[in-house]
Amino acid sequence: MKKFKDILKAQQDFRSRRNNFLKINYSLFGNLIKQIYDIEGFPKGAMIKYQYGSTKNTNIIEELVGINDKGNCSMKINIIADGIDHIFDFVTTKENETLTLQIISGNNYENFNYSFNEFTNFDDLDFEDEINYIIQSIINTYDIWKF
Repeated sequence: MKKFKDILKAQQDFRSRRNNFLKINYSLFGNLIKQIYDIEGFPKGAMIKYQYGSTKNTNIIEELVGINDKGNCSMKINIIADGIDHIFDFVTTKENETLTLQIISGNNYENFNYSFNEFTNFDDLDFEDEINYIIQSIINTYDIWKF
């Protein structure tokens, strides 16, 4: 027969899984933001990082990344290029040993997959393809207007 301690164990296991997933995402998103800032010529102050669920700017990664009821982690940034805002949503999902990062800009999105295990260090990932997608997305917003 199940006991009350089984409920407490299930809660503890859930919190542990959630916290581990958040920790992975803090590392992944923190590294991604750092690499965006490292883009050659990226101006200081050209990125707004939104506090999860608000429009408040934050530099605290734990306030930036949130998790929803479906188990997806997300964050939102705004890259400002010459006074024009370009908003990007980043959403991660985990399925078995694959972490998928979806980068969304307007109606367009791209998925990037990473294989991982408990030894994967997301602080060391190179986000060159992801950053190229972000930059190309911004460029495409201007290229669609052919006068």
